[in-house]
Amino acid sequence: MRLGLRLRGTEPSGKAFEEITTTENVGAEGFMCNCMSSLVKGSIVEVILSSRGEHYVGQARVVRKESSGVPWQRYGFQFVEETLAWPLAVEECHFAVVKPFSRLPQSFQRNPI
Repeated sequence: MRLGLRLRGTEPSGKAFEEITTTENVGAEGFMCNCMSSLVKGSIVEVILSSRGEHYVGQARVVRKESSGVPWQRYGFQFVEETLAWPLAVEECHFAVVKPFSRLPQSFQRNPI
C-alpha cells in the first residue's frame, strides 16, 4: 500500500523542514519512505496523511536509516503515539456472544465423527 504523506520536523542542524513523500512499506505501527531531509535515528516528525485531503496522523520516530549520502534517503518510522487516523491502525474489537453448538439450529451443528 502506498500512501501520500506530508512530513514536518527539524533536521539535526536545527533547520525546520516540511516535505511531501509517498510510503514504500506500511504497517499498523509505522512506515518506510524516502525523504530529502537529513534525519538521524531518534528524530521525531509530524505525519499528515495527504490522500483525499489532509489528516493529522501523529508523531513518528526514525528507527531506521538507509541510503546515507544520496539526495533521497530512505527512513523507517515508528509511531510514538496512538494513531487512529492511520489507515492500518488497530481499533478496539468487539466480540459477540455465541451460543454453544448444542443450542445452534441443527443445520449449523457439526456432524459427529
